[in-house]
This record gives sequence, structure tokens and C-alpha cells, in this order.
Amino acid sequence: MNDTFNLSGDAGTLTLRESLTIEDAARLKEALVEALLVSTHLAVDVAAIDAIDLCCLQVLCSAHRTAASRDKTLTILNPGDCFRQAVRETGYLRHMGCKETGSRPCLWADRNGERAERETW
Repeated sequence: MNDTFNLSGDAGTLTLRESLTIEDAARLKEALVEALLVSTHLAVDVAAIDAIDLCCLQVLCSAHRTAASRDKTLTILNPGDCFRQAVRETGYLRHMGCKETGSRPCLWADRNGERAERETW
């Protein structure tokens, strides 16, 4: 995993590159924790990843729940085909979000309120 973090005011962008697999999960968690410490609104740009597995999707989900519990936001930017396919294949894509994020939209819920099978990211 290769990452960079940029902060502007209270908004941060964590840009992820290359692979996000089980071997990268600990570093991904560390990068997300550091970014959430200094930003209120965190965007995770996944445009440049070429692989992602269930472990790293779980880390992103956990970070989103943590952000919501701290009245912060975490969003995914530029999900490409690799990311979208992994979300579908692991069963994360859903019609409704989880309860743990309160009023914040779930990372995995479709964006237009349509059926999850008709992904609208």
C-alpha cells in the first residue's frame, strides 16, 4: 500500500494507491487513525488502487463507524471498477446502511436509494 494525506482546514484527503490486501490492513488502519485524528471530514480516494480484499473493506467500514461515533465524516472518493467489484463480491453493497452510523449514510449503501444490485455509485 502506498498512501498520501493532505489536510486543508478540517478536511483531509487520504489517497490510497496500489493494493489493499490483508498484508496492508494494519498500515491502512494506522493511516486512517492518523487522518481521523486531525480531520473532521475525511475523504478516502481509492481511484489508484489495483486490488482490495475483504480485510481492507472491513478496516474502511470500522473507520467509518469510528468517524460517525466521533461526529466526523468519512467518504469514499473515485471508486473504480476494482473497488466496486470487491464491494459487490464481498456482499458489502446494500440497500440500507447499518445502524452504527446513526444519521450518516453508510459507505456501502447505494447512493440513489435504488436496489443495491443496481449500484449507483
